[in-house]
Amino acid sequence: MIDLTGQRFGRLLVIRPTEERWRTSVVWECRCDCGQDCRVPSAWLRQGIKRSCGCLQDETRREDITGQRRGHLTAIRPTDQRRKGATVWEWRCDCGATVLKPPSMVRVGMSTMCPACSRRLKAVQGATMAAVQQRDEETGMMPGNLADLRAGKLQRHNTSCVRGVSWHAGSGKWVARIQDHGKTRTIGYYATIEEAAKARVEAVKRKYGDNR
Repeated sequence: MIDLTGQRFGRLLVIRPTEERWRTSVVWECRCDCGQDCRVPSAWLRQGIKRSCGCLQDETRREDITGQRRGHLTAIRPTDQRRKGATVWEWRCDCGATVLKPPSMVRVGMSTMCPACSRRLKAVQGATMAAVQQRDEETGMMPGNLADLRAGKLQRHNTSCVRGVSWHAGSGKWVARIQDHGKTRTIGYYATIEEAAKARVEAVKRKYGDNR
């Protein structure tokens, strides 16, 4: 092992070796000029891959995002704080609250509002999902199936070309069925497919109404 203690690589001053290994390289504890400590494999130091805790890259790529809007948050100003080498910005939420986050953490899929607004949104979404689930349990259908039913769209396994109507070999008649509270209910058996289809349309109207 080549002793790198005390050597400087860019902004990094090597402090001591650690027990960690990255592939075959010793991982060294280093102190950046910005005051942050980090651990870097010796190969990265010697090859110039890592020259700071991340602050150098942040400064190189830094842009003024003052006034930039992301979701419900608007960038107000950069602070002196750093998080994993990145500058922490002050953001103002539409509700008036402020949060401190690096720009990389304010994006779709992570966070674009303050914690209080996020909790309120989750509560509304939870209530909406509960209402949808209750409706589906009452009608015995998955979301979207009610619209398909009124439109007369067929299920994939349907062989009669009429939704909810099929041939019943045991009786030699056409049988009409409908979903009722998660169960399939038989409406009746009919001599013709037209009679079965008409009976089912009327049952659907009685069950779900025309404007539900």
